[in-house]
Amino acid sequence: MNFYLGFLLVTLIAALIFIKKQGKRLRFAYRVNRKLNHEQDAVLSFLDRIGASVMDMTDLESTLNIVLDFIMDGTTARSGAIFLLDEKRKVLWCRSVSGPFPPSFDSTSYVATKAKYLQEAIKSTPVSLDQGILGKVVKDGETFIFNNTLKDQAGLGFSQEIESLIVEPLRIRQRTLGVIAILDKEVGAFDNDDGRFVNTLSGQVAVMIDTAKMYQERTQRERIERELSIARDIQGILIPQKLPQIDKFDLFFKSIPAREVGGDYYDIFPLREGKYGIVIADVCGKGVPGALVMTMLRSVLRTRALTSLSPGKVLSEVNTLIYDDMKRDMFVTVLYAILDPKNRKIVFARAGHNPLLVYQPETKKYQSYLPDGIALGLVRNLDQMGEFADAHIDLDKGDLVFFTTDGVEEAMNRLNETYGEERAKDIIKINHNSNSEKIISQVLSDLHNFARGAEQSDDITLGMIKAL
Repeated sequence: MNFYLGFLLVTLIAALIFIKKQGKRLRFAYRVNRKLNHEQDAVLSFLDRIGASVMDMTDLESTLNIVLDFIMDGTTARSGAIFLLDEKRKVLWCRSVSGPFPPSFDSTSYVATKAKYLQEAIKSTPVSLDQGILGKVVKDGETFIFNNTLKDQAGLGFSQEIESLIVEPLRIRQRTLGVIAILDKEVGAFDNDDGRFVNTLSGQVAVMIDTAKMYQERTQRERIERELSIARDIQGILIPQKLPQIDKFDLFFKSIPAREVGGDYYDIFPLREGKYGIVIADVCGKGVPGALVMTMLRSVLRTRALTSLSPGKVLSEVNTLIYDDMKRDMFVTVLYAILDPKNRKIVFARAGHNPLLVYQPETKKYQSYLPDGIALGLVRNLDQMGEFADAHIDLDKGDLVFFTTDGVEEAMNRLNETYGEERAKDIIKINHNSNSEKIISQVLSDLHNFARGAEQSDDITLGMIKAL
């Protein structure tokens, strides 16, 4: 009997110990489950709160403001900020700030007491990656939690003392996009739960920022492509589809636009007395702005060319008429020539353009003509810079007149070597017995072989007039 009672007592004690251990395990599992559920609820609540904002990828700043408010509410922080990394400049820019967030720079007492002005100053001042704890977290990629345990806060990089701080990196695919910083809990100090809360949401924020950046980059590329397409259309309309047939002269011009369309164009049109105007130009400005300047130049030059047979005078009048309508960072180089087929003469003037080259087979020599003249659109009054000078050229049978823009001689290969003028001159000299189209084709073929597959960086325009 005593044996059975002892056995039951031992069994009961063992059962109580087992139940107690299982209870501890269950309570621990419950606490873990509660934390997991809490973190899951936080993420779901976060995604629900910013869902509508994320749909508008063009307004990243408004979305970041919602994110920051949510994180500050969840941690009861008094202030906070989100900084994004500028990878090219190696600095952080504040894209969202809330509450009395201390700047990393000294500010005047007036600015410091005005939240609006202080926040504007924080947003407009970059933070170096070598400056304080924000830059350190970006470099290390690790969370930093501070609870007033440092006597010397100089290393934190803020302009005033703080009580507690969490700085969390925004990381995605081994890249740090920026940091979230929250300061000074309303009651007490930040704890590990606060750290986990911020860490849990930081991954979602990083994905959102990365997605928004990709969307903005794609939108920017699409906008540029649309502009380039419009510019190509304009350029295609302005360039003559067919050149006039001129007695005793053989003409051929060719323009090859680069991917980023510049402002190259050429034009040939009839004038009085059986003469012809010939224009080759290069607008300093790409895309639609360059194409619009090209359109304006063509219209004004054609109109003024009807009033004078002096190319220099025409260019001077064109400069006066277009100067006020051009942006100050744009200009145009132009070579305007008048061909007189009857007297076999060319008179021309240049506005900062490449020289006009003439090859004379009889002497087997080149003549380079470079009369004075600056690019159009740089100055309104030409008195101080000098007028455009006219140069006169007599042409004999077989003479070749070579027109070009700087895209030819400045074309580069994969070794960063430039094509140069001499290579083109050699090709012209070798093929001088061919017609103009054949000579230009040979120059372009040589240029293509020289480039060795390097991307064309500028428009290439060239032309040839051969005296028959």
